[in-house]
Amino acid sequence: MHTLIIHPSYEDLAQALGFQKACADPKLPIRWMYQSVDRFLELNMEEVAGQLSP
Repeated sequence: MHTLIIHPSYEDLAQALGFQKACADPKLPIRWMYQSVDRFLELNMEEVAGQLSP
C-alpha cells in the first residue's frame, strides 16, 4: 500500500502508521511512502494514536 505525502506534517502520521519512505525528490515537497497491507491490518490503532503528539 502506498501513500503520497503532500505536507510535511502528514509525514509524522504516516510514520506512526508504519509507512516508510519509498523515494523523494529533494526539489519537490512531496514524497511517496509504503506499507505492507498485512502489517497495516495488524496495527493497534489505540497504540498508534498514543504515539502521535497533540
